[in-house]
Amino acid sequence: MHRFNTLTVAALLAALGCQADSGSTAAEPDAATADAGEMLADAANTPTDTEVTATADTATADTTTTDTAVTATADTAATDTSAMDPCAQTLKAVTFNIRYASLGDDNRSWLVRRDLVVDLITTMDPDVLGLQEVLSVQALDLRQTFDGYGFVGVGRNDGEFDGEFAAILYRLERFEAIDEGHFWMSATPEAPGTVFEGSAAIRMSSWVALRDRLTSRELLVLNTHWDHVSADSRERSATLTRDQLATLAEGRVVIMTGDLNTTPTSAPVQLLLADEPTGSPALVDGYRHIHPEAQDNERTFHNFNGRTSGQRIDYVLHDAQLRTLEAEIVRTEYDGVYPSDHFPVTGLVGYAFDGDGGPCPTQ
Repeated sequence: MHRFNTLTVAALLAALGCQADSGSTAAEPDAATADAGEMLADAANTPTDTEVTATADTATADTTTTDTAVTATADTAATDTSAMDPCAQTLKAVTFNIRYASLGDDNRSWLVRRDLVVDLITTMDPDVLGLQEVLSVQALDLRQTFDGYGFVGVGRNDGEFDGEFAAILYRLERFEAIDEGHFWMSATPEAPGTVFEGSAAIRMSSWVALRDRLTSRELLVLNTHWDHVSADSRERSATLTRDQLATLAEGRVVIMTGDLNTTPTSAPVQLLLADEPTGSPALVDGYRHIHPEAQDNERTFHNFNGRTSGQRIDYVLHDAQLRTLEAEIVRTEYDGVYPSDHFPVTGLVGYAFDGDGGPCPTQ
C-alpha cells in the first residue's frame, strides 16, 4: 500500500475549507473539489500495481479494477474443493462513517485522523466496506492507499465528485464487479442532488453487484447515509430502499451497510426488517442477531468523546441468504484520539444455504 502525498492533501483540504455542522452539509464546489475529482477520475482509470502484475502474468490487455482476475485465488479454488463449498466460506462486512475531511488545530482534522482511519480499516480487514461522509479528497486518499480493493462511489451533490460519497470498497482478490449504480433519497431517485421534502441535506445510496470468486454466487452490496434531521425523510428512505432492492437484488445475496441516523427499534429500521413488501428481500440486523438483548452501551455516534451510552445508528444488514456469525462495535482509539466521530460496526457473515439449497450447518 502507499499513501497520497501529504502536502497535496493539505493543499486540497485548505482550499476545500471546513464543514462545520453535525449534519455534515457538504462544502460548496470549488476549484479544489474539481482538482480532487480529476485526480480521483485519473486514479479510477489507472491500474494498480496488483492489476499490472496480473495483466503481465496473464498476457491480457484488461487493466480495470472490476475485471481483475487473481490467478492465485482461481488456483486455490480449483485444488481445494472446500473453497467452492458455500457453507465453508465467510466474509466480513463493515460500516464506517469516517467523518468528512476538515481542517483545524484539534484532533478532528483529516490530516490528524487519516492514518488512524487507514490503520483501523487495515486492522478490521473487511471484505466489503461501506463508508459514509467521504469527500473526494478522502476518496482519492483511500483508493490509492487500499489498492487491493475496488471502489464504487460518487459525490452526492452532482453524481460525480462534489459532496460526500456513500462509498463501497470490495476486496478484488475475492470479488468481481458485475454492475454498479447510485440513487438519491428523493421522489426522483435517479436525479443527482435531489432530496425528500424536509430533508436537511442531500442523501444517497451507492450499490455494487459482485460475483464471489470462491463460490460463484452473486451479491448485492448497498451502502447509504440517511438524513440526520427529518424522521419523515428517513422513513421514506426506508421505503425507497425496499423498492430499490426489489429491482436490484434479482435473487442475489444482499448486504446493506449504512449510517441510518436512527435507532434499531425506529419505524425506518423496522421497515427494512419487515416481511412486507414480499417482492423485496427482508433484512436482518446482524448485530442484534448476535446480541439479542439491547444494552445501554451500543452507541455508535460519539462525537469524538468515546461515549458508549446510547443506541446504534450504524448498521450491517443482510438478507436470509446469509447468517451473522460475529458482530462488533469497534471502539479503537489511539492515545485518546478517535479516528472518527462514529464507531465502525462489523459483521462476520456466512452463507446460509449450501450448493443444493439445503441449510448450512449452524456453528
